[in-house]
Amino acid sequence: MREHVLIVDPAGDADPELRVIAKHAEAAQLAARFLGDAKAVAFELRESIRRGDEPVVVLIGPHVEQPLAIARAVHAAWPGHILFAPRRDALAGLGGQLRLEPMNGENR
Repeated sequence: MREHVLIVDPAGDADPELRVIAKHAEAAQLAARFLGDAKAVAFELRESIRRGDEPVVVLIGPHVEQPLAIARAVHAAWPGHILFAPRRDALAGLGGQLRLEPMNGENR
């Protein structure tokens, strides 16, 4: 199976910015898979582990409500890397919240 990036966002590939991210993933020889239901991400990750088809990274997109809650679910289900792609107007608030987040990791 081809390595992939899991893009979690209800807008999916209908969002032009997420399509650009998907194109960059493809340029890096990674498939881009979209998951529209952010609440299903933990189940999807557990299933991908079972299948031996884990993503290289999970990207939490700009339209995800409560991105930190989704990141916690990702972190609980899978030990990999999480990237955030928030809306520009949400960037400062998310950065402040991440400094207080108890998730462990090198990129904290």
